[in-house]
Amino acid sequence: MPARELWRRILSAVVMIPPVITLIYLGGIYFQSFMAIAAIILIAEIFFATNKNLVWTGVGAIYIAAVTSALILLRHDPNVGFTTVCWLFVLVWFADTGAYITGRALGGPKFAPRLSPKKTWSGFFGAVAFAALVGLATGHILNSEVLWHVAVLSSFLGGLSQLGDLLESWVKRRFDRKDMSNLIPGHGGLADRVDGLAAAAIGAWVINELSAGSILKWL
Repeated sequence: MPARELWRRILSAVVMIPPVITLIYLGGIYFQSFMAIAAIILIAEIFFATNKNLVWTGVGAIYIAAVTSALILLRHDPNVGFTTVCWLFVLVWFADTGAYITGRALGGPKFAPRLSPKKTWSGFFGAVAFAALVGLATGHILNSEVLWHVAVLSSFLGGLSQLGDLLESWVKRRFDRKDMSNLIPGHGGLADRVDGLAAAAIGAWVINELSAGSILKWL
């Protein structure tokens, strides 16, 4: 990756992360409005990236609605909602970082060459490992009695985030797109930044429902 592009990515991340964390912290109508705006942007990106195909846009809109609903429901818990959503965001960020670092450093066999020729198995397992580290740190902060429970769950969601990234890569290849849009300098579109988070959010919400309570309380 050229140094200029790398610095653009870092600068964009530095600018974006603080307001996102603030909106998660505020919760309620602030977070819900944030999710609504994000959903509108994502649907618009899908619409234009798929050459204004209404069928693809409709399917994408259903998927995005599921993602935003999952995040809102996870944040709704008055006790650990903020912690849960922050944990989810951070583990996905670390999973993406781990995938990039290990994939570039180790290379090796391709994960799904027909869908995304740059992704490798080493990158996938790097994502899983980095997400597990976030789980261990989270479990320690929460004084969890069984740290490996949090680590395993985090690693699972980290792996799931990579499948979400792969799904978006497939859509982009289907419509011959490098990025979903050029909204964020150095990152492409919003969809290019939250593809992994989308899959992880749905997975976390499903586990949250199966645990009959808060996912972090269950841990």
